[in-house]
Amino acid sequence: MKFSKIAIASALVVACGASYAEVVASRGFSGTFSPPPAAFADSFSLLSLPNGTWEAFLTFTGNITISSATVNGINLTPVLPGVLSGNGAFAGGDLIVAVKGSTYGNGIGSYGGSVSVSAVPEPETYALMLAGLGAVGFMAARRRKG
Repeated sequence: MKFSKIAIASALVVACGASYAEVVASRGFSGTFSPPPAAFADSFSLLSLPNGTWEAFLTFTGNITISSATVNGINLTPVLPGVLSGNGAFAGGDLIVAVKGSTYGNGIGSYGGSVSVSAVPEPETYALMLAGLGAVGFMAARRRKG
């Protein structure tokens, strides 16, 4: 019975530790347009980032058509009308968000969104966590014998 409690606790520690990722950078971006209708191509940058994962979303409203929205060339995809999102791995360096589109009708429209980058934990983090789990297991085995 004691061993199963230790196994469950260890599994929870591993699961919680693996899902943790520190957000190292985040940036909002937006564009607002007024008459006359026109095409636009905007870009936004996050510079000198460590490797990790990125997540982005974009919403738009009014008389606006988004022809492409990319993060380092990877397309954001529609998830709801007027909402695009995406995520991916990132090898470090600069992260560029590009939004292209046009306004129509009276030319009034806007878009906005954000992109965030989360760091991938270093191997030393996992090694330290495993060492701690080993120590807990050793103490449990020692207590069982005594």
